[in-house]
Amino acid sequence: MIVKDFVNELGLKLDTTKRMNCPKCNGRGTFTASNLQGELVWNCYKAGCGIKGRDTTSLSATHIKRLLNPVMSKSTGPEPFDMPDYVVNQQPDTLQGWCDKWDVDIKDVLYDVRQHRAVFPITYKGLMVDAAGRAISQHRKPKWLRYASSGVPYTYGNGMVGVLVEDCISAYTVGRGNVIGISVLGTSLSEDHIRYMPLLDRIVICLDPDALPKTLKIANQLRKVVPDVKVLRTTDDLKYKHPSDLEALENMLWN
Repeated sequence: MIVKDFVNELGLKLDTTKRMNCPKCNGRGTFTASNLQGELVWNCYKAGCGIKGRDTTSLSATHIKRLLNPVMSKSTGPEPFDMPDYVVNQQPDTLQGWCDKWDVDIKDVLYDVRQHRAVFPITYKGLMVDAAGRAISQHRKPKWLRYASSGVPYTYGNGMVGVLVEDCISAYTVGRGNVIGISVLGTSLSEDHIRYMPLLDRIVICLDPDALPKTLKIANQLRKVVPDVKVLRTTDDLKYKHPSDLEALENMLWN
């Protein structure tokens, strides 16, 4: 099978990504294919496979205008990243239990056997550029660990509407349908975060309830690059799925 033909047959819409089993090595959930601004990009991050490639597709006039926005232009990308060999695509019972607790599909995370962490891959244009590891044990410090210094936020989901949160679990929780969950792993927004932010029509900021001043600062930063920016004060992190918070988020996303 020619991988380029396989990716083309997926019929990916603009600015969307699919993750699936690799058509070459059959790695479970290790293959990503993306249509990023008219460029098809694919990659398998399983050790020993490593197929990757690019192809082009057509762009609409509307998206060409968006790409000409100098604020959103990304002339250079982050450095390539090789996952440490102790971060593996395995499924020990402890990882499965952690995934069950947070309602995370185990195929969407890797496992750090050295530090006992659930690892969320971070991609940019379909290529892995970083990763964020969450300690499974509450005694492990730090709670969150970045494996590189790309500055790329963790994202989960597809579409032109985003929800910006602090941690990857919350981003995973809200990333569904045509909503992108975006985690900056903190309460501040760097220039790199903005530079590598997906193209969005609307974004809702949902940080910790006690981080209102930082939330308002981030809102002002994002208004330079996103047409519609909203702030939602929640009772807790979205990963806890409080019904009132999820209902308020749903209303703010679409009204």
